[in-house]
Amino acid sequence: HGAFGRYVGWIAELYPITDADRSVDGSAVFFDASAYQIVPPLAVGATVCMVPEALMRDPDGLVDFIERERISVWRGVASVWERI
Repeated sequence: HGAFGRYVGWIAELYPITDADRSVDGSAVFFDASAYQIVPPLAVGATVCMVPEALMRDPDGLVDFIERERISVWRGVASVWERI
């Protein structure tokens, strides 16, 4: 737990995420990488919005979701960025 706590602190210092931000998680919560998309924003008080799985395969729907939810932070993978 100590290493993960240090990682969360490092991310909070590295990226200027604040409690005013709205972050998005596009990974399934049982996928270990989702912890890195969920915990650091929550640790600084940001809102985390979960993307419905179907939208990860729907570029137009994903863009609509990002706009509707006023997402300001997203650490996405290149294959998703290419589609939107």
